Amino acid sequence: MRGLSVRTKTFFLFAGAALLTVLPALLMIGRAVENRVYGRATEELVNAIDALGTYWERQNDALQESARRVAGVRDVGELMSSGDTAALRLALLEQVSPGRTVLAADTAGEPLVGPALDSATVAGGGTVVIISNADSATLNVAVWPVFLDPPAFMAPEVEPEAEAPDPTGEQDAAPASVEPDSIRVGIIGVGTALDARTIRDVKVITGGEVALIAGDSLIGTTLPDSVAEALHMLDLGAMVRGGPIYGPPIATLPYLIGVSPLLSPDGSMGILLFRSVAEELRIVRGIRQSMVGIGLFALLLALGLALVVSRILARPAQVFSAAATD
Repeated sequence: MRGLSVRTKTFFLFAGAALLTVLPALLMIGRAVENRVYGRATEELVNAIDALGTYWERQNDALQESARRVAGVRDVGELMSSGDTAALRLALLEQVSPGRTVLAADTAGEPLVGPALDSATVAGGGTVVIISNADSATLNVAVWPVFLDPPAFMAPEVEPEAEAPDPTGEQDAAPASVEPDSIRVGIIGVGTALDARTIRDVKVITGGEVALIAGDSLIGTTLPDSVAEALHMLDLGAMVRGGPIYGPPIATLPYLIGVSPLLSPDGSMGILLFRSVAEELRIVRGIRQSMVGIGLFALLLALGLALVVSRILARPAQVFSAAATD
């Protein structure tokens, strides 16, 4: 900075200090205000995710109970053992409510009725969301093992009869308990379709728009068509695996997005919940515009003060410089 006067150097020093102070402060204030504006919407979305989790848990419990009951029917185990798939399908359908889907697989995981399941579900049971290979329907399926002879936890408990005391004072040894032998012949599943009705029910429960996602595909949504088209611009699979809440990702999608993953073989399925923040975005834009005006005014004021301070501080140095020159 050789060749510059002391006043100019002082001005640049104070102007730089003003810029480094005012700009970060404005950015921090703007971010705090934006977070405050989104606070209520975020809280509502968190509550919606919790409500959906409770609803989904109850649905899974109902499916598990239905699958457990069907697996305990002796005819089902015998038909699976015999390999009569046509009769097995009819027997399974007789045991479930209309509209529900049934499936069955042997111990090796080969499908006997309905769509195939992954090996982990066949081995471990539980509830899983799958896509049927036959009609591409999305199903929430509860799986339960089937035994040819029901194991002890399915058999009714029989209380032993009280025996009269032995007059001789001697008591025979208690007979060893005999548990029924059981042979696992496969698994059965009871499922329900995740269709437009399910999505509407979820919308009522959560109070917002809903989208069912499988990988990067949109299975169904309650969003308007113009907004739903914008979803194809997003990495939906990454959103399902990430989460739990995203801010408005693009201008044409003015929603906070909450993620509720669904247990699936590849972990790519989930439900997206949308909370409109159009009003909040309008407020944020107004605040940002105001912050720009305030920022410009603050910068001009800071530069003016830097000019005044530089003149005050540089005056003694200029006096000494002039005296030395004379």
